[in-house]
Amino acid sequence: MKAARELRGYKSQQSFANAFGVAQSTVGGWEAGSREPTYETLVRLASFLHVSVDYLLGLTDEKEGPLAEISEETLDAEIMAHLKSLSPEDLEKVDFFVQGILAARGGKPFPPAEGQK
Repeated sequence: MKAARELRGYKSQQSFANAFGVAQSTVGGWEAGSREPTYETLVRLASFLHVSVDYLLGLTDEKEGPLAEISEETLDAEIMAHLKSLSPEDLEKVDFFVQGILAARGGKPFPPAEGQK
């Protein structure tokens, strides 16, 4: 996992832990082999790091995961389709989540969309 983390620009366990939403000790345990992520977390890790689960498990040397083969336009369309299916309450939660990620990375939050709080 360390190689995938560093490949995506997370030079320290702490920076990755902050972005992924876990404790640094959890990341350290995964990388040392003293802890194993749950299946759900493993899938999230693979998606977050843009690698395959097989790569994280050491079953392949192929670094690129399924998202690497999707064009930006296709990915945008898929994201928009998902967003359009959400209720206004769920969209507020998504917005809150994205704002939190931006704030954690030192980015500036963007103003609410027209018609939102």
